[in-house]
Amino acid sequence: MKATKWIALLLAALMVLPAVAACGKTEDIPADTTAQNAATTTEAVSAETTAPAETNKYEIGDELPETLDYKGEELHFYSRGRDWCKDVVDVADLTGEVINDAVYNRNAVVEDRLNFKIVDHKDSGTDDYEIVNTLKTHVLAGSSDFDVACSATYAMLSGITQNLFQNMLDLEYMDLSRPYWSQGINNAVYVGDSQYLATGAISLAYYRFIFATFFNKNLFEQHDVPFLYETVESGKWTLDYQHEIATGFYADMNGNNTADEADRFGFVINHDRIGVDTYWSSLELPILAKDEDNFFVFAANKERMAVAVEKINSLVWDETASWRVTNHGLDEEQNDLIKFFVEDRAAMVTLRLIEVEGEEIRNMESKYGIVPVPKLDETQAQYHSHIHDNADGFCIPLTTTGDKLQMVGAVMEAMASEGYRTLMPAYYETALKTKYVSDEDSVEMLDLVIDNLHVDPGFLYVDGTGNFHQNMRTAWISKNNSNISSALKAIDRVIAKQLDKLNSSIEKIQ
Repeated sequence: MKATKWIALLLAALMVLPAVAACGKTEDIPADTTAQNAATTTEAVSAETTAPAETNKYEIGDELPETLDYKGEELHFYSRGRDWCKDVVDVADLTGEVINDAVYNRNAVVEDRLNFKIVDHKDSGTDDYEIVNTLKTHVLAGSSDFDVACSATYAMLSGITQNLFQNMLDLEYMDLSRPYWSQGINNAVYVGDSQYLATGAISLAYYRFIFATFFNKNLFEQHDVPFLYETVESGKWTLDYQHEIATGFYADMNGNNTADEADRFGFVINHDRIGVDTYWSSLELPILAKDEDNFFVFAANKERMAVAVEKINSLVWDETASWRVTNHGLDEEQNDLIKFFVEDRAAMVTLRLIEVEGEEIRNMESKYGIVPVPKLDETQAQYHSHIHDNADGFCIPLTTTGDKLQMVGAVMEAMASEGYRTLMPAYYETALKTKYVSDEDSVEMLDLVIDNLHVDPGFLYVDGTGNFHQNMRTAWISKNNSNISSALKAIDRVIAKQLDKLNSSIEKIQ
């Protein structure tokens, strides 16, 4: 083992030594919670004589046998080379950067514990379907250079109906009920009696790809608009309220008497792609549910959907309130949103948490805050967060069999549990909450955002619903079309046929 890995292991051991005794079984986690909902508790051993003993919510451990030893065997991963995903599985070396080093240390600990070697193969980083298409060729040929693969969740799920992956529920060493696996993703992708994809603390993308509302605190102060924290806590953070305050920020910065991209707006949004996707979750707009046999059924609330589309269009197409940024490939429009925000020309934007890692937001002069994406109205009881379907999901190729299959299960379990112990605190508690976020109120809001993640299977199984979720962004919001009733009336038969095909394809391989 390289000297740097021995150093990493020593440092990691010193960091976790005081909490070793806390490792063990966890309490049952409710089915609708995410991996981050394991509670942090403080328990007084004796109120009179003993100071409260703090327990670390991340110190839960796994139940892998201590005797596992893979004799230095290599395990080959196939992952994405895209900038925001290339550190999900492995990094080259220690650099002193908190996230990079957390990934490195996670792998060093797991490799030493199970006595094996991670070999990470990268794709070109240009096509989310590249990995699943490569695996299809390998599986059909009956051999593969890869033992486990990860790519965009929606792309990987397309491989299920092609019978490309192993059922993870058959693996001896994987326990997907543990808090370091995303229960939200589990509930969404578990179908029939099988599950072919998982994610959670094994992947940085699990946090990075969650959406939130960013607001410019300097602009809010200048316009005497209260910061959004109390509005959120009172339950009044809604689309209507966002629209109401957004109108007060507009300024014709170039003096041409026309609203254009040189001006300042209350809200700037990517209106024809992922910027709209978050509303499926935040506004409680279901697409798919499960029947008594755990297969998919169409579950849209058409009346609520019609109300939501009207409210979104009212906000997005009000030129005294909002500016619309158009997609131009590989989510590059996110850079346009960031430019508006850091130049103090957007009081509010909807962004993924990964954007705080970028140099532009890290170095912006104005202070910013983070809150959830707003609710539909005040009668909606809870805020919900949305995870981008581009977040990495892990699958095991059908060609990974026998002892190697069980090894993959053990390694993934160890990587997820160690990720929960060291990688997630480094990213969430240290990087996000300390390095990137500027105030305690936003730290509390981050917990609200993360803890209320909602995952709809209809947003992930896009190939089985005819990309129904794209209707909101392409047919309705991007065209300012709120007359959606006729489209919704015609959709039932089409969706039913597509779901029948999806369910039948999955049932055949189980």
